[in-house]
This record gives sequence, C-alpha cells and structure tokens, in this order.
Amino acid sequence: MDAASWISLLVVIVVPVLAISRTGRRWFVSAKSREYVWGFLATLAVMGVALVMFRGTERLGAGVLVATPLLQAIVFVVADKLFQLSAGRTPVPFDEARRGHRVDGGRHWVDTSFWVVVFLGLLVGAVFLCGSFGIEFPSRSGR
Repeated sequence: MDAASWISLLVVIVVPVLAISRTGRRWFVSAKSREYVWGFLATLAVMGVALVMFRGTERLGAGVLVATPLLQAIVFVVADKLFQLSAGRTPVPFDEARRGHRVDGGRHWVDTSFWVVVFLGLLVGAVFLCGSFGIEFPSRSGR
C-alpha cells in the first residue's frame, strides 16, 4: 500500500469525523471561525478545479479528491438545516445522542439516527464519488 491511498482516505474522513465531534457542527454552521473553515474548503475546491483545468483530465480524480471536503461540508449543512426544519430544533451533539437521555428519560433516537445517516452518508458518498474517478483507497486485498 502506498502513502497516496492513505492520504486519500484521510482526506475523505476528515469532514465526517469533524461533523460528529462535539464542536464540529459549530465549525460549519455557527462559530465565528466558520468563515476560515469555509474559506479553506473553498480554496481546496478551487485548487482541485485548477488541477483539472491546467493538468488535463488525467488528473480528474485528484481534482475530485481535493474538492470532496467542500462537497461533504455542503451536504452536512443541508442535512443539518433539513433536520432543523423537520424537528424544529438543532440536533443534539453526537456524544449526547449516543449516550444521553432526554428530560423524560427517553433516548435521542431521532438525533442518533440523524448522526448515523449523516456520518455514513458523507463517508460512503465520498468513497463512491472518489472511487468512481479512480482514486484508490487502502484495502486488505490490494497488495
């Protein structure tokens, strides 16, 4: 396994892991530092587009890989907004949804399912997107 496949995997998992962290939602939605985060992700996406434009279609996979975190962040913000519109509140943090209980003693099932769907959707969606453009990820069978 080469280092490029591990770096590809790291790039694909950064946004989903950050999104489910305790403060991750704020990085994309409400914190003052969100401008920096979105600026960084937009810069990566522009670099991906420039890579494809100036290096040709043989670098299309690398361009898609570099732009993937921005796409993941956009999908996360849209999913978060849809949750707010449907539930009438923001989702509780992942850790609280997983281990905590509501005031009435019940579990946060709606929030837990939201976080599971978002995490798996972002991760699996990015793997399929990058894989369809020829990006290789580490695997046990690839030697």
